[in-house]
Parts: sequence; structure tokens; C-alpha cells
Amino acid sequence: MREITRDEIRLAFGEKTFSRGLAYFENGYVEIGVKKGNKLIGEF
Repeated sequence: MREITRDEIRLAFGEKTFSRGLAYFENGYVEIGVKKGNKLIGEF
């Protein structure tokens, strides 16, 4: 399975959602991140 780039995520979800999700991730709120089909799933 190939890696998903930040640019791909940004394009798929838009800048506002991407920035909010990145902040959650960088602040340690996302513990698990996986790709299932065409979905990204994280637990926080």
C-alpha cells in the first residue's frame, strides 16, 4: 500500500479541515491512523 501525501489529504478535505486535523495530530490527540479503502480513520 502506498503512502498518502499531505497534499493529497489537503486536496481531498480542503485547507480548513486539513489544518484542524493536522493540529489534532501535532498536539498528540490522534493515537491511531489507518487507511481503509478510501477513508482515513483516526482515534483520539
